[in-house]
Amino acid sequence: MRDDHSQAGWSTAYFVKRLGGFGLSYNVPAGSPQENPAVIKYYFHGSEQLEFETGGSVPSDALQDTRLKEIFREVYDQYSSYLNVEFVESKVVPVTDRQSLVINFGKMTNGSAAVAMSGGNITWNAANDYKSWGEDYSYYTALHEIGHTLGMPHTDSTTEFGKDYLIEDSSEFSVMSYNRYVNNSLYQKLHSLRMYDLAYLQNRFGVNAKSRAGDDVYTFADFNTYASDGGRYIWDGAGIDTFDASKEQAGVYVNLNPGSWIYVGETKEKNFLIKSVHSSKQDVKIYFGLPDKATVDSNGAVNAPLDISDVEYTKGQAYIGQGTQIENLLGSAHSDTLIGNAADNNIYGGAGDDMIEGGAGNDYLDGGKGTDTLKGGLGDDLYFINDADLIVEDVDQGTDWVISTVNYQLTANVENLTLVGSTATQATGNDLDNILIANNIDNTLTGGKGNDRLMGGLGADTLIGGEGEDTFVFNASLNGKADVITDFSAEDKIELSKTIFSSLTSADKVIEHIQYDSSTGKLSYDSDGSGKGNAIHFATLSTSSLFTVESNVFIIA
Repeated sequence: MRDDHSQAGWSTAYFVKRLGGFGLSYNVPAGSPQENPAVIKYYFHGSEQLEFETGGSVPSDALQDTRLKEIFREVYDQYSSYLNVEFVESKVVPVTDRQSLVINFGKMTNGSAAVAMSGGNITWNAANDYKSWGEDYSYYTALHEIGHTLGMPHTDSTTEFGKDYLIEDSSEFSVMSYNRYVNNSLYQKLHSLRMYDLAYLQNRFGVNAKSRAGDDVYTFADFNTYASDGGRYIWDGAGIDTFDASKEQAGVYVNLNPGSWIYVGETKEKNFLIKSVHSSKQDVKIYFGLPDKATVDSNGAVNAPLDISDVEYTKGQAYIGQGTQIENLLGSAHSDTLIGNAADNNIYGGAGDDMIEGGAGNDYLDGGKGTDTLKGGLGDDLYFINDADLIVEDVDQGTDWVISTVNYQLTANVENLTLVGSTATQATGNDLDNILIANNIDNTLTGGKGNDRLMGGLGADTLIGGEGEDTFVFNASLNGKADVITDFSAEDKIELSKTIFSSLTSADKVIEHIQYDSSTGKLSYDSDGSGKGNAIHFATLSTSSLFTVESNVFIIA
């Protein structure tokens, strides 16, 4: 099955797919994130409509229960705060507007507190003494019934969810559950949607872009039973956000693409939230710390043992919801698998031998310590190399750049390389048109095939163009150290920076200010062009005895 995450090729987490078992309906938009929120109207039926639908047998106080209506409004506002949907109360009966829901305060004989249909209306059973049940129950019922109208079924054993994941059938995880084995009253008091509800609803309707719109940081957190998202379900509306796994004590798998189940260690858990439930019987007086002489009467059962269920929650699990974009990712100090999304990602591997994939977008990939494999994917990617890392790029995936603190040779389909720091001395190109940039010590830049640009730094560099029409660039301060061009040919060019060679206002000035000694191969710059001052030696052409200073050889930039 495509939602069986234990099998290869799974596409949708079980708690997303199976909580949408009611399918679509004409009164509710077909969902999927869109630029502007979808608008769904809701309307409270008045006495005239109620008389038509219920035959007039409606308690009159239900029509005037302003507090119950306020609860529904608050719950609709809560749904809107999470979703890319705006629920708007209509003051007139929606007749032609298909995207509308109606709330009836009618009288039913089946004993249900309320009834709702997917994409349909809600009928609140005003025949019940619902006020005596308290507002917690009214909030819970409103959350539950509105969930039905948006396509969510129950989570019990009769549904696809409950058949395979009955251990998580609890209102702790979804307002669509009736299960009381976990502290059900607690979750009713929270008056909020639960984690699995959010995962399905945001998959269906998208995320409210105004919620969590700052620059947020997310981690692998312990499950928080009081939070709607449990601290495990990651959702975000906007901003430049980060997932930080740097404190984890084992390698992590983090995929920033929406709809990704991410985890610490080597595998996902079978269930996302509950690992196991341990049942035991406890002495009731010991459990409550009562004296031996105490008597506990539970519906006629005196001092009967308590049935206790201890829940063991999973660790190191998280899920990135649909419609959520996280830009930055920090790996652990262990061997990680880190995957970017369609945004411009910044991904840092940390220590360990990491596998990092940028995905689409113009990504920055830094494997950190260890022997890492870096795959930029589509976009103009930037790599930072400080070890024996491997870069993998396919054809036509953008123009990529490597910044390296160690000697480095460009792999296939990677265009440019800059050496930084005080350790790296060698930069080697490939068959493409490369740009190679030296650091400020003595480097050897080797272009290889292609029409390359070789740019020396403040050191005495050796520049080897290789095959092709190469350009040797001089844009560093003239400090008395000269670069050596080993293979200058007639097809090659020398580019001089106007900032450094300030007297060269145009290429025809080179004859006046550039001196060439054919016996030594030295190129020098005479700033005043008089020949009286000391010209500054900046390059040596080791194989070009026939070289002459001509304007068509030089580029002034």
